[in-house]
Amino acid sequence: MDKTSIYSLFAGVSGLLLGILLAVVVWVKKRNRIRDLVAILEKGQAQSATSKNLWEIAEERLNQENRVLVAKVYQLESEKENLISENSVLKLRNQELDQLLKEGQPVIHSLKMKLIEANNTIVRYKARLGLKS
Repeated sequence: MDKTSIYSLFAGVSGLLLGILLAVVVWVKKRNRIRDLVAILEKGQAQSATSKNLWEIAEERLNQENRVLVAKVYQLESEKENLISENSVLKLRNQELDQLLKEGQPVIHSLKMKLIEANNTIVRYKARLGLKS
């Protein structure tokens, strides 16, 4: 074998090894890139699941608070109706007192006024203490 054929063989083997090395480097980079993309995808799916769970929890809390507020509204409407009926009863009592005044029975009138004043005092104390009647 002469020198040229040895150089040619050496150049061919070097080129082949360089080609194989280049192919391996490209293949490793692609494999790493695919691994990174899979990790990003899995992380995104995990975050999506976490966000979905957090959204469901927040929505459930909102619905629960909404139910509590609706119940309070119904309770307050009921109390309002009770207050309206009590107000009409008080108006009737006032009309009765006016009638008694017209008829000239001041003893009964003074007793009823004391009773009304005592009821008003009780209501004021309950309001200060935050009690319901």
